[in-house]
This record gives sequence, structure tokens and C-alpha cells, in this order.
Amino acid sequence: MLKISNAKAYVGDYYDQNELDKILNEINHKSLNLVFIDPTDCSVPFETIKYIKNRLGNIDLIYNFAHGTDLIRNIRKAINNNDYSCRKKYSEFLGDEDYFNNPKIMELASKTINDSKLFEQFFSQYLFNLESIGLKFTSTRLVKHYYMLLYASSNKCGLEFWDKSQAINPKGQREFNFS
Repeated sequence: MLKISNAKAYVGDYYDQNELDKILNEINHKSLNLVFIDPTDCSVPFETIKYIKNRLGNIDLIYNFAHGTDLIRNIRKAINNNDYSCRKKYSEFLGDEDYFNNPKIMELASKTINDSKLFEQFFSQYLFNLESIGLKFTSTRLVKHYYMLLYASSNKCGLEFWDKSQAINPKGQREFNFS
């Protein structure tokens, strides 16, 4: 077994700025860092992702995107502004205060009864925002209909490594890739 003595894992609360800063100060900023964020809903403000990226520089991000248990259930409520706290939560998550005021989004919500279409538009904007902070190579892996694992990197090699790792299931069985 290969032992890597310089690997470390940190557990923190993304709402606690002091704790987050303490962790970020301990991390070697010259190395590649894998940031795994595993919330149960869409509550991590995009500014937090941006802050971590700016502080550490080189990161690969794996994010548990709880679209099926949170966003799809509530996106129409946020668009229709039926609940201000709901709209605020998803605006902060997305990193775009004006998203829900966009006439195209309002029109889409009025013309479709399928909330998954609203999610697709929202998710597309989220990926665009990740790209704007340098995380332009992305991939997702759907886990049932509850959530997806979103991988994002600023380096194409990171995405290639992620894709290769996803060809091995949790029991160690490799999947065939005919491409």
C-alpha cells in the first residue's frame, strides 16, 4: 500500500468565515487542492466557492449538487417570487442577484410546466459562473434523481483524470468505454 504522508483532509463549515480562513491558511497554496463540498441542499453561496478558488488558486472541485431534493422542488417558487427567502437562497447559491429578474427566465417559467427545464437553465448559468472564476472544465455524474456530483477544474488534465476515475465503479469493476 502506498502511503502518502503529505495528504491532509479538512472538515469545515462554509458559513463560519473564521473557520474557513483558518483552514485556508493551513493549506499549501502551491499545490493542487481537491475541494469537496457536500451540502444537503443548495445553500453554499457562490461567493464562498469564489473565495476558496481565489485564496487557493489551483483547485479541483467536487460538489454535491442537490438538485432533485432541493432546487427542482423550489425553483418555480423562486422565479415567481412567492417566497423572498427562497429567491435569496438560490440567487446567492448561483452568484447572480439578477437571475430571477431576467425576462427570459420569467417567460420560460410561464411557458413550461416542466421544472426540469427551469433547472437546466439554472444549471447552465451555474456552469457559466464557475467558468468565470476559472473552473471551465466540468463534468457531472447523476446519483439517482436526488443529486449529482459536479466536478470542476481549471485544468483539462484534471477533467481527464476525473473521467477515468468514473469508469471504475465503487466495487472496483471497470466499465467498458467504446469511444
